Amino acid sequence: MTLNITAYVGTPPPAVAHGWFYDYQTIIASGVALCAALIAAEISRRQLRSSREQLVEMRRQADRDRAGRLRAARASLPAVLSAICDYAETTARTLNGAWPAAAALYPDDANPLAAYRVTLAIAPFPSATLESLERIVALTDSDGVAERIESILREAQVLGARTRKLTTGDEVRTSMLAVYILQAASMYARAESLFEYARHQADGVAAQPLWERTFTALDIFDVSRREVIDMARRERDNGDPPGEADTRGVY
Repeated sequence: MTLNITAYVGTPPPAVAHGWFYDYQTIIASGVALCAALIAAEISRRQLRSSREQLVEMRRQADRDRAGRLRAARASLPAVLSAICDYAETTARTLNGAWPAAAALYPDDANPLAAYRVTLAIAPFPSATLESLERIVALTDSDGVAERIESILREAQVLGARTRKLTTGDEVRTSMLAVYILQAASMYARAESLFEYARHQADGVAAQPLWERTFTALDIFDVSRREVIDMARRERDNGDPPGEADTRGVY
């Protein structure tokens, strides 16, 4: 039997039908990838928005918590400031009462460099106020309030260190007694300047100049000794802040 192959010579193989999917599979694959990318992007966008909303809510809650703690701290601040004013007044009156008799009777003849031995009962700064003051500094949005409280604490530290030695008996000059009394008056003035803030009547420190409040404090203390008043006036005219808690002449 002879096979006739001439019929297939030069004739192409029969075409195979693949269908439309085969013809457009590249386009379809690209479309599927694009859809997957869009879905992933939308999922990421929603996750990011959810994270941002959670972060915003956390910040709002933190602000609410901080505002609540600040409100509680400010509620006790008037009593704290009153305790500081009482301490300053008691200390100033004690120091003023220790003025040497000779210097009090004959101020023009008194030697300001002469030392006198005194023993005084001076109470320490009310430590119970410290925690409340520290909370205000940590929570307040007012830099002026924070700085004023810090200056009160600095003044208290300096005055306490200086007067502590007088409780056991030590020699002191009238010029130093004047410095101590002026420090107590300036501490009183600083504390008094925060009462409006403590009572929610102001958002910061009272605007009245601190030197005016210091001279008012000396009047409240019944301090009229010329050495103290003259020292206060010199420091004020030189642009120095009252007391020694601050180093900038901004008052």
